[in-house]
Amino acid sequence: RRFSLRLGEMASGVDLSGHLSTALRKAAAQSPVVLVLDGLDRLIDRGNALDLMFLPVEPPSNVTIVVSSGPGRPADAARRRGWTVVELRPFSREARRQFVVSYLHERYRKSLSPLFIRQIAAAEQASNPLHLRLLLEELRLFGAHELIGEQIERLLQAGTVPDLLDRVLDRYEADFERARPGLVAETLT
Repeated sequence: RRFSLRLGEMASGVDLSGHLSTALRKAAAQSPVVLVLDGLDRLIDRGNALDLMFLPVEPPSNVTIVVSSGPGRPADAARRRGWTVVELRPFSREARRQFVVSYLHERYRKSLSPLFIRQIAAAEQASNPLHLRLLLEELRLFGAHELIGEQIERLLQAGTVPDLLDRVLDRYEADFERARPGLVAETLT
């Protein structure tokens, strides 16, 4: 089951932490709850949000809260609360190579030449698991096998995840806007 809170209520002076605690208790009374919050380090620090003040210190027993954050106040607040903190490190070059092979083969029965695998594994931006997965997903969907090397080069020119996502969105526009210009922008806004 899903429940929602209007985050705009925090701006109007309503205590979001109280609403969230109440909503979690009500939901947990019906079934176990897993609350996943991503990118807490990107929150605007209104109401000490970066110190996780909107989250209950002790959630109900059948509520699991999973958060992600870069280093900083949210991670420090989680540690102070005694929450389990798992630090994700960048992929090593060997881990990148293994991920390329296993992701393409085990999920999709596809493969790349050893040269292309080495090229991708050598790229520093591929140490970010999200970047690497996005890159591989684009390669998986690419239909011109004879041009795969050029596609890898083009994708590796994206040095950051946002840069790579821009390239993905460009592809969406090329693929889906032939018959209806503006479709991607309309869909994603």
